[in-house]
Amino acid sequence: MSRLSFRKIFGFLMVNFTLAAATVPAMGAGYGLRESASATAFGSANAGGTASADDISYMFFNPAGLTRQSGSQFLVGGQAIFPELTFEGGSASTVLTTPITGTPHDDDAGVNAVAPSLYGMWSLDDRTRLGLGVTVPWGLETDHPEGWIGRYHALNSKLVSVNFNPAVARRYGNLSIGGGVQVQYTTVNLSNAADFGTVGSVLGVGGSVPGAQDGKAEFDGSDVGFGFNLGVLYEFSKQTRVGLAYRSMISHDLDGDTIFTLDSAGIGAALVAGTGAFVNTGSHAKLSTPETLSVGVHHDVNDRWSVMADVVWTAWSRLQNFRITFDNAAQTDDVTTAEWDDTFFFALGTAYKANPAWTFRGGVAFDQSPVPDSTRNPRIPDEDRTWFSVGASYHGFKGVRVDAAYTHFFIDDSEINLTTAIPGNTFRGNLNGDFALTSDLFSIQAVVNF
Repeated sequence: MSRLSFRKIFGFLMVNFTLAAATVPAMGAGYGLRESASATAFGSANAGGTASADDISYMFFNPAGLTRQSGSQFLVGGQAIFPELTFEGGSASTVLTTPITGTPHDDDAGVNAVAPSLYGMWSLDDRTRLGLGVTVPWGLETDHPEGWIGRYHALNSKLVSVNFNPAVARRYGNLSIGGGVQVQYTTVNLSNAADFGTVGSVLGVGGSVPGAQDGKAEFDGSDVGFGFNLGVLYEFSKQTRVGLAYRSMISHDLDGDTIFTLDSAGIGAALVAGTGAFVNTGSHAKLSTPETLSVGVHHDVNDRWSVMADVVWTAWSRLQNFRITFDNAAQTDDVTTAEWDDTFFFALGTAYKANPAWTFRGGVAFDQSPVPDSTRNPRIPDEDRTWFSVGASYHGFKGVRVDAAYTHFFIDDSEINLTTAIPGNTFRGNLNGDFALTSDLFSIQAVVNF
């Protein structure tokens, strides 16, 4: 089967799952959504994700942990995300130094969402497990008002990745080894206002007024990419185990279209006639979801108390810029400079088994942002964040366990200092201001044993 045919078939099969996750704001650093993988792990701020292996959802963090489960199991979960993103103060000007005016950014640019997850596991023999996970590990959406002063940098930004991950794990004494294949469907939609007034002024189009004759540009592209994941879990004793896991980078060649909406004053139409640019065209972009390397430890202090810790490295430096190319040769590339940095995530957590029916969890985490101050933009106005998480599991139903968790993210205010000197920003203009971002997340899942 050709790669193109597979992409079409896989995209069709996954469309309903993608629609369920169609508005997913990034709450982890960058556009990561690792927190949506497991309600159980989320209750301890993902501490122990690589080593605890408390249920089959932990295969997302480390497939080797499947060997700690038995029988056949099915898990369905979902996370409700309630972000709040506001722009405070701010000023903007064109490359010609003309002030950019706009409507107040009173609206919340965050978008409420649900991130679903599905898992299954089958025991092939006493030592071998086969697992399947379907998750949304990457995603974002921000939605700014049409007339705000940063409209040339961003209006709506949306990214959703649906990851299909079959895996196998096998135990060799105290050592378990696991691995899987990742098949990932990613769709990206980006829009911003187009400042035809400034472009027209630079090119000498009569009647051009910078910042006052706006059109719109919207890119929509998708792709299916492939990767893998590997993990090991070593049990030093019945009380202590350590995990190490790796999820590979997945490269996407996004194919789609860019749609241009021209201004009512006719400046855009004059530019189309004079340059051949700003007409609807096929478009392409490259995007990689980064590799991660994690190490975790789980220790049972006694029959009731457990403590966990995790450290995760993410190769966000893969994203140095986001470049959209066009089939229309008259249209110059659209470049957004990123220059992101690699990051670390640190988590500590605990679990308490109150009785055979109830287990309670808590955790704290620090999540570094990959976004440097010099290139932070309104599409992802990201900053460092601290997690505070609580969760619980109820085992009182025969063959069924229910897990729930809540986390509040304390996120540093992010400063925007974009200038026209940054590659790609010439006609987006200068933008200064601050974003305030906070979020509450609720997660729930049910595990059924057969």
